[in-house]
Amino acid sequence: MMRSVLFAVVIALPVIATAQDNSDKTGSIARTDPAGILSEQQVRDRLAGEGYTAIGSIERDTDGIWRTTAMKGDTMMSISVNPGGAIEDR
Repeated sequence: MMRSVLFAVVIALPVIATAQDNSDKTGSIARTDPAGILSEQQVRDRLAGEGYTAIGSIERDTDGIWRTTAMKGDTMMSISVNPGGAIEDR
């Protein structure tokens, strides 16, 4: 009997895990962050470490790319930081 219950639990776990509600309060599907994606604070720290100042608000798009504006020297730039941490400015 115990073996049957244990087997049923093992079989049901993947089904239960995929049935979790990943929706936010607006009803859209919430994005879950895979391990290794930089947090907003890590992006700010990385940009500051590379000499960017006056870092604006940072938003992440659906591809996981962080976007913001920041000063580099006397020039205001549009900045993107990919999930791996590579910085691109324009």
